[in-house]
Amino acid sequence: MPSNRLVTGLVATAMVSWGAVVGGSLMMSQAGANEFEVWDRVARCESSGNWSINTGNGYYGGVQFSLSTWAAFGGREYAYYPHHATKAQQIAIARRTLYVQGPGAWPTCSVKAGLTKENGGADRYAQPVDDDGGAQPAPPANDTLTVNGDLDRPTIIAMQKWVGASPDGIWGPATTRALQAKVGASVTGIRDRQTTVRVQTVVGASPDGVWGPATTRALQSFLLKGAPSTPAPAPAPVPAPGGDLAVNGTLDRPTITAMQRWVGTNADGVWGPATTRALQAKVGVAVDGVRGPQTTRGVQRVVGATADGVWGPATTRALQRHLNSLG
Repeated sequence: MPSNRLVTGLVATAMVSWGAVVGGSLMMSQAGANEFEVWDRVARCESSGNWSINTGNGYYGGVQFSLSTWAAFGGREYAYYPHHATKAQQIAIARRTLYVQGPGAWPTCSVKAGLTKENGGADRYAQPVDDDGGAQPAPPANDTLTVNGDLDRPTIIAMQKWVGASPDGIWGPATTRALQAKVGASVTGIRDRQTTVRVQTVVGASPDGVWGPATTRALQSFLLKGAPSTPAPAPAPVPAPGGDLAVNGTLDRPTITAMQRWVGTNADGVWGPATTRALQAKVGVAVDGVRGPQTTRGVQRVVGATADGVWGPATTRALQRHLNSLG
């Protein structure tokens, strides 16, 4: 039987050990709180603090992960897309990224938020921790196509099946080329404004050339209703102005369409490289498909505008008057 002195010593040792454990837990909890605080500042800078954001710019979630970074640091153990993961899960992957890449992974917002490896909790093996210090389970996988305005994996797979691309859920150049061929856009492998307008026309969205949640919702509805297996017909061309083009200095769809008819290219109202090349040939400048100062000066000389190489409202008004003069 141990002596009173030994018992006292054992109790004291246990109390010290327990105190170390409790103290360590409190420190970890406080560290977690600090991590959430600095990551909230980063998120406010990157995404206005929206941990579920997907604007279609190729970056996702509160701290705007690219898909490649998210996958490289193990994010897909939680969700395929960063914005589908919980805030704590996104922070865990951010901490892993911070350990390897440092604050420079967020070059602007890390400076604004004051992010460092220390206050960001840089850790190669960081795990999600909620406000109570417990691990958060990953949300269940969901491969069901829904109309949610989110360009997610189910949407991309359904679109790939429609256009005849490999249904791997990853939108790359091959998928873009297949989509462009399907909707009648120039097949470049680049999802440009022309491609977006053609998709919007086919799926019934407003053809403004900007791919946002509204376009994605229209695409999802289109796919859910049973997208046709044959290419959609091209939209009817806008009638020629016949001398009635408004001289308003705005490079609008009627102006572009009238110009396209003048230069002999497809009159779809979308100014892309093909239109630029036709225009360059028409005004006698180098045909490279790039609308630069040289092209602008060539147009300005033909339409009677000041040949300063800057395309502004004055040049557009001169073009509109020139097109009207052609009848």
